[in-house]
Amino acid sequence: MTHSNRLRLLAPILVTFHPVAFAQTETLDYVGSAFTSLTISGNVSNGLRNVVPENTGEVVLSAPLGDNLNNAVLKPISWSFDSTTQFGGLYLNSNSPLAAPGASPLFMFSTDANGVLTGWNVDIVAGIFSGTNSPSFAAVTIMNAGDAYASGFSSPSCAAPPGVVTPCFRIAESNSAPGHWSASISSAPEIDSASAAGALTLFLGALAILRSKRRPG
Repeated sequence: MTHSNRLRLLAPILVTFHPVAFAQTETLDYVGSAFTSLTISGNVSNGLRNVVPENTGEVVLSAPLGDNLNNAVLKPISWSFDSTTQFGGLYLNSNSPLAAPGASPLFMFSTDANGVLTGWNVDIVAGIFSGTNSPSFAAVTIMNAGDAYASGFSSPSCAAPPGVVTPCFRIAESNSAPGHWSASISSAPEIDSASAAGALTLFLGALAILRSKRRPG
């Protein structure tokens, strides 16, 4: 058998090694309404550095939202909120240390018959409270009825006498208006294991045939 004939024999088998499915992920981008209430206690300068005008962020899901969801609790692939703030970049993303054992972030969504978001409840508290004498945290709540954001830092110096400037602060922001979600879906090729195994069997069989053709009769 000539080299070209061998290639013709292998070609249709090699073609079987191709992605046979596409995995879809959905990214939900959020922009909240402007905060209308702000409270700062402690070091006002540090507090102002952590103020955000509104909650913003994204949630990445392993599959597009389904239709007619009713307060479905989902576990995103990743998430990030208010990452431009001093503590937000460290604490309010999917790599954040949780504020306490079992304090898992909540992502709850409802949709209509077309998979469009109609209701949501995102509740996250993250930071470092144990194993340090300088605990800090950030928290975000996003609901149809409005949003909230909080952040804080403390240390033993917070117990200084009155009039002594300390770095400790706590802020709380809120509003009573819903924000806006936008969605985008991405597709990535995914190898189907059963088809790949079958193609490999055919490929190995073809190689065996080619070797047998090359042996002297």
